[in-house]
Amino acid sequence: MRQLLLCLLITGIQHNLLATKHCKEAYYNTDNRPILVPCTGCEPTASSQSGYQVYEQESKYGNDSTYRITGKVVDAQTNAPLTLASISLMQNDSSSTPLKMALTNELGEFGLEDNRSRTFLHISFVGYENVVLKIKRPEGSVLYLGNIKLTGASNVLNQVIVNAKKPALEMITGGYRFNASNNIIGAGANMAEMLKQIPGLLVDDLQGKIELLGKTPSVLINGRKVNITGTDLLTYLRSLPSNEILSVNVLTNPGAEYDASGGGGILDIRLKKSKQVGFFGSASAGVSTLWRTDQSVNLNLKLNKIDVSLGYNFGAGKNLYRRNDVIKNYMLADTSYLFLQNQRMNEFQRSHSIRTNITYNIDTTSAVSVNYWYAHLYNHTPNHRNADILSRGSELQRRLQQNDTNILNNDFKILDAVYDKDFGVQNKLSVGLNYSSYKNHSFTSFNRQAYNIDGSLRNSAENENRFFTVHRPYRIWTVNADYNRRLNSHYEIKFGAHYKTAQTQSGFKSFENQQNAVSSIDDRLSSDIEYHENIKSVYSTFSGNYTRFSFNAGLRLESFDYTLISLTDGAQIKNKYTNLFPNASVRYESKNKNSSVSLSANRRIDRPGYSLLNPFVRNDNIGFVSSGNPNLRPYFTNRFDVQLSQSIGNDHSVILAVYTSSSKDIFSRITRYNQQLGTPEINSYNDYNIKQAGSYLMLNNRFGSKLNVSTYLSLQKPGFSSKVPADFLLPGITNFMGNINAFVNVLPKTTIQVFGFYTSNRHSFQTKNGATGYITLGAQQKILSDKVTIALNFEDIFNTQQYPVSLQSDFLLMESLNKLTTRYLRLNLTYNFGQSFKSRQSRKADKDSRVN
Repeated sequence: MRQLLLCLLITGIQHNLLATKHCKEAYYNTDNRPILVPCTGCEPTASSQSGYQVYEQESKYGNDSTYRITGKVVDAQTNAPLTLASISLMQNDSSSTPLKMALTNELGEFGLEDNRSRTFLHISFVGYENVVLKIKRPEGSVLYLGNIKLTGASNVLNQVIVNAKKPALEMITGGYRFNASNNIIGAGANMAEMLKQIPGLLVDDLQGKIELLGKTPSVLINGRKVNITGTDLLTYLRSLPSNEILSVNVLTNPGAEYDASGGGGILDIRLKKSKQVGFFGSASAGVSTLWRTDQSVNLNLKLNKIDVSLGYNFGAGKNLYRRNDVIKNYMLADTSYLFLQNQRMNEFQRSHSIRTNITYNIDTTSAVSVNYWYAHLYNHTPNHRNADILSRGSELQRRLQQNDTNILNNDFKILDAVYDKDFGVQNKLSVGLNYSSYKNHSFTSFNRQAYNIDGSLRNSAENENRFFTVHRPYRIWTVNADYNRRLNSHYEIKFGAHYKTAQTQSGFKSFENQQNAVSSIDDRLSSDIEYHENIKSVYSTFSGNYTRFSFNAGLRLESFDYTLISLTDGAQIKNKYTNLFPNASVRYESKNKNSSVSLSANRRIDRPGYSLLNPFVRNDNIGFVSSGNPNLRPYFTNRFDVQLSQSIGNDHSVILAVYTSSSKDIFSRITRYNQQLGTPEINSYNDYNIKQAGSYLMLNNRFGSKLNVSTYLSLQKPGFSSKVPADFLLPGITNFMGNINAFVNVLPKTTIQVFGFYTSNRHSFQTKNGATGYITLGAQQKILSDKVTIALNFEDIFNTQQYPVSLQSDFLLMESLNKLTTRYLRLNLTYNFGQSFKSRQSRKADKDSRVN
């Protein structure tokens, strides 16, 4: 009953406020495909489809053979499905009482059964122009209308405001969705900060990595992959504003249409986009007690055929970083056994980013979209270190003092072009071209001096005065062609081909400062390499639904080859791999749509990057060396998931998942003693195996109109093994991770958000990460007819966030306690402005290529 009232409310609002003449009549031709013909005199209504309950009145017509009306409602610009669109079956074009009603599900799909020979289907959705279809009985039992595209409405709903806040977490096919549009704490920050609130995701600022349930995911923005990883990826996300994020799809079991790399799955960041015809924009400014400021401006101009958006973001700030190290090297002499060090760094960071998008709708069936991103990051970090060297008897031997300075300049450029074409209502072609450019320039200098116990200078080999320069240009080209074909109202196939080529020339040079102020290059500590890689892939998927079952099965074939060239001695390393990646999922939904169960399985791959393949040995650390391994091979992860969901009314929902995964021949950093060099060495080998099992629980609860709470809890238990029996491995322990996100509506326009995060100790082969957690509070106030939003955040209220990490082996122990300045206040002000235009768009049948 509640859903029926919602249907009636939405339909009534749009019927009165979004009056737009737009009606088509659906016939069938000889090949059983619908022909859409415009009719006149039809009054519009908003629409959408799927996940529905039917309201039915007794028919006034004869009870002839029953047929089913199905279709899918999508956004005309983005082709994104519209959830909870209103579908109304009317007796005639002037009826105010629906014969039947439905709401679209999360895929935008709907279905209605009817036995009348002629009716009208009203389709409406808030913020969009209405569509009316005149329906005639088909010859068969199914009338499939295909994709019904709704265009953003030309008028603004000034009289009625529908508050349709989505829950923080939603279940979607292959994973779950984090909705960021109502987030307070992430407002005015960068994308990396916003991602910290995603359940199951761990953003490690110090080690420069992102992990999803213990694995590294691939990151996409608006469905297009960001072709950088590791520290470079995190740096890029820090330069982009969080205000533009609409939602993040977390796909733990992605389909075959996605790149197979990344054992952790997919993070697809979806950005906000204006749906109304007109000129709209927002300006945001924020300051914090970290002496940090962030400003952003976003503009959007949407006309009948063209959509242009432009965004700019500037950020600058400081951070204080402290670190305490304990290093025990059992292979060194007694006089150098224990190394105690404390560090103090004052980091300054400045970033600029520009984003622009132009979408041109060639006609009602085809569009071209061009996106350009540019981001620049400057970082200046002076580092002061003091170390005490002790013997095994804890007697002080000597002291070291070292002053470092690191200057970093990063430039990111991404150019993306996409052409989409609909052939009729059943087929769609998408062709894309992407160019990514990344340039990294860094300069690091350090001066290390040893002192005797009495404070006098010590003549030691530990004394060094040198600097390093790193230059890494990285260029990536990707091309894709994807084709979807709807076989009928139940089944669909997809297939496509992708190609990616990447090239980089990485130079690491070490210079030694002489007493006469002359610098000379140290060839022993310098490296120049060139790296090329190519990935060619084809895939196909078959999906469908029948009664309450739905399924998806896919297969992807990828060929990967690379060439690593040493520019120092001309040595080359080449490898090529060809692999198959299957995936499958099946879902059963209850009759009342309140519960479902799904099973899914897939296979993914992790490939070594050029930095891990480069055999160059670095010995700029005291007590050990590190190097790369040119013999590394990719490794595979096989995963199986069971996911259950249950809705209790409209206010409560539960998602429970259990999963297992296994990987063999993992390449990972391993500490072993190098007999040839006579020192411990940290390198990567394909010698580790891991099996892990885990589960996670997500709860969404709404208590009246005042309180919304989303909770995430997960448990994960890994097991480790090595091909080398002598390797030291930590035992696998159960890791607990959880967060809670609560929104309290204190007043109609005043909201408070409380976010808490905690993770327990976790082991990974030879590395132990300690427990950490924090609580953050945010408050938001809207004023001036909701045009201005003021947000105040109190980050890490109890100053508990820290990063304890240790590396253990039989002959080396390294323990570090890292602490950033995480407790601070941030104030953010956002102003929204804009003006809608009256739409002069008219869809005529003779200009619509879908008309047969």
